[in-house]
Amino acid sequence: MGKLRDLFEKEPDREIESVVKVNVHTPKIVWMELEEYIPTEEVKENFRRIIEGFIETKRGYSEEVCVWLSGFFGSGKSHFLKVLGYLLENRELATPDERVIQTTSYIATKLGLQNLAPLISKEFRTKVLFLYLLDYDPTVDHTLSRLIYRSLKEEKGFSDKIWVSLWEEEIWREGKYEEFKEWVGREFEWVWEDIRKLRAEIVLKKALTVFLGFSDESEAQKAIEESKREEIRPSDMVKELKRYAEEIDENKGRIVVLLDEVGLSCVFG
Repeated sequence: MGKLRDLFEKEPDREIESVVKVNVHTPKIVWMELEEYIPTEEVKENFRRIIEGFIETKRGYSEEVCVWLSGFFGSGKSHFLKVLGYLLENRELATPDERVIQTTSYIATKLGLQNLAPLISKEFRTKVLFLYLLDYDPTVDHTLSRLIYRSLKEEKGFSDKIWVSLWEEEIWREGKYEEFKEWVGREFEWVWEDIRKLRAEIVLKKALTVFLGFSDESEAQKAIEESKREEIRPSDMVKELKRYAEEIDENKGRIVVLLDEVGLSCVFG
């Protein structure tokens, strides 16, 4: 007589994460989430509609740039969102048996979208921002625009403090960012990514005179104080997203922002 477990294709007592969080990118966890994703025909069709709409942007600007996912608690919205992100941004992912897969091709095959995979991976260069809204502090990010703007700066390797990232990017645009980090190491005997967490103002007050042509530290200090009061409007956020997409590739660059737990997060103005 056979055993009940013989009816299962996979081991029924295998470890499975109970909650999918879009901003968790540990390879082992991501592989499990992608491997365990079993889409219905309706889900596959929804993926197709979104991807075909995304591909249409190759022809020019489109008004249909947003998608809203709705469903009951536990219906798989977060899982859908994360799979979508890894489908659009063609990441390399190591499997438990040490193979390396391209996520776009792997997911497209699972969804029956093999014919669209080459278009996604070759005709676009896409960066996805995975934002889990329940993890953010409303005292820091009191508007959605500010959250997306700050997350974009972090994605580019800049500080999680907006006013610091503004000066970092200004120095970067002057083509002096690597020189600036080397200078910080010599002048302060610290790695910039470490010292900026606590002493960014002290460093930048001097750096602005060296790298951005400020006449003295007093003038630099005034500029720093003004940058701390900088408001991030929706138009600022949109311009920054567009600029980053063009930095990736003037024609093929795309930025996709995935917001998870919007319905439970009522903290943004």
